Amino acid sequence: VMPYSACDIGLILSAVSTFAILVGGELISDSGEKVGLVKRILRASLISLLMSVFAICSTIAITSLIFSGISPFGAPATLVFGFLTQWYLYLGIAVLALGSFIPLGQLLIQFAGIINAIAKFFSNLSFAYFSTEFSAVKILSVITTAGFLLFAILHVKKKKSFVGFLSALLVLTITASGVLTVNRSYSDSVLYYDSSDGEKLLVSSSGKNCLIDVSDNMNSDMYSSFNFLEDEAVTYLNSYMIVRYRYNLPLTISELAASVKVGEVLLPKPRNDSEDEIARALYKLAETKNFEVHFYDLNSPIKYGNIEITPLFSNPYGSGALSCGFYFKGRDDGAVYFSSGAIEDYPYIYEALLKSSVAVLGSFGKEYSEPAYFGEKTECLKTLIINGESVVIGDELKEHSEYINILYGEEKYYLIR
Repeated sequence: VMPYSACDIGLILSAVSTFAILVGGELISDSGEKVGLVKRILRASLISLLMSVFAICSTIAITSLIFSGISPFGAPATLVFGFLTQWYLYLGIAVLALGSFIPLGQLLIQFAGIINAIAKFFSNLSFAYFSTEFSAVKILSVITTAGFLLFAILHVKKKKSFVGFLSALLVLTITASGVLTVNRSYSDSVLYYDSSDGEKLLVSSSGKNCLIDVSDNMNSDMYSSFNFLEDEAVTYLNSYMIVRYRYNLPLTISELAASVKVGEVLLPKPRNDSEDEIARALYKLAETKNFEVHFYDLNSPIKYGNIEITPLFSNPYGSGALSCGFYFKGRDDGAVYFSSGAIEDYPYIYEALLKSSVAVLGSFGKEYSEPAYFGEKTECLKTLIINGESVVIGDELKEHSEYINILYGEEKYYLIR
């Protein structure tokens, strides 16, 4: 039993939208008059659309302020999928009643596949989500929800007119969000974050987000990643890059994909049987969670918008010493992240340092690493962040330290911005 579940945002949204549907239900009246099939379908469609509008109006302020995003397909999706799922339920009842005599089970599976394919198609569209980070959109969202609350609390005489006003306000809010989203200019950034559950690097460029999970904690779960993404108002994760194979990786990604939409999972190529088994489990999971799985090559640049990501190295599952590193090349400058156990062992680190203005000596693998010696001096390096333990600063770097900003224990820092 988890008492704090009562404050879960998903439960709150569900309760508020259910209340909105009950409020909207009061507007529906059935005269008992017999009508034709076409009119019945139109009436059911109108009711479904009305319920969706009320549910969205009641929650749009919460979703805009907390998740910083809305979908223009909310009301149409309810109309389409409400109709499809209704027939799906009818077909399910038929399978239960006649399945022993007529092979309707395969038809049910195919029908479910069609619904899933339609949902996947629309959710993967580039305009499936609009940003609500703009002040004007947030104000409109709050006004829309406030208008619904007034309608629910006060005795409004001209209810149909007020419903029309709410609908127009909702359309205005979504339209403004869409126009501002399309015309906004995106900034490129690489954000470093260190927590008790491991380090993370969030790469944002051209409106896309890639989360690099730099964790050596076998018991690490998705909550630290989800909380970090929630703080950064990221609701759609285009890419989720893994550094180390962990036995609980499929469960971690499954839980994360249930809370944040994930487009693809990037993994280093399997290097032993244990990693190969985990990769196969992720392929099976991808079929149900609707994401793709791809492998990346070490020391091969990955173009991500205007930022180039180069995975420098990593260690296989179950190895003793853990090491990893990434070089990020932006438009004007570069940055490098590397673990404390690999300063002297990999030439790629020194090459990356020569091109970086910011370097992070991270805590990844700190429990397994010997004391690390860091004495490199470069002309480009302006900021050095040290989060790894047992780090020895060389004399050459000490002499040059007056020109370098050396920081210790930084929890959050923009490497590129």
